[in-house]
Amino acid sequence: MAAGTSPILASIARRYELVKKQGLHTAQSTEVSDFIIELTQACLDFLSSRCLSVPLVSKVPGKQYFSFKLTGKSNKISRPVNRQLFNLDLRTKLKYFQKAELVKLPLTDRASFLYTVAMGYCCATDLLKTGDQKTPATFFECLIRHLLARTLGVNPRTQVEVLRLEGRRHYSTDRLNIRSWRHKA
Repeated sequence: MAAGTSPILASIARRYELVKKQGLHTAQSTEVSDFIIELTQACLDFLSSRCLSVPLVSKVPGKQYFSFKLTGKSNKISRPVNRQLFNLDLRTKLKYFQKAELVKLPLTDRASFLYTVAMGYCCATDLLKTGDQKTPATFFECLIRHLLARTLGVNPRTQVEVLRLEGRRHYSTDRLNIRSWRHKA
């Protein structure tokens, strides 16, 4: 880890834990939106102030990628980032993440916005930690959970209650096999 990145890592890690903890219980809340905005702001501030953009060669026609690299002697680079979708200037537009505002953005801007929110944390983690693939994946899960909960107006649950003739029973949602349910006429 480069000198001076520990306070940045601690700040980002603290915000990540807030997103993760609050998102489990109240995924659709404005507090989770606020925590995601704060986390994204911290990550984008770090990437814009402490990192360089390193162009990558893409063999996919029409796609341009780059990686972030810590300034200084470090050779560590982040995962590839789609240049057309990632926007560091998003820091001034994070207010759009609130429920009523995000849908007002044109579809292409919305895609860029969400890509930047998701990738900002991933790239910062790539540079601040070594070999950590779990927290970026968990952040993405929290982000999607939050967006779906806001869209559907309901917090996700890990169990569903099923009414049966024998009485109520709870089933874990990860054990339900919907395809095996058959309507018997």
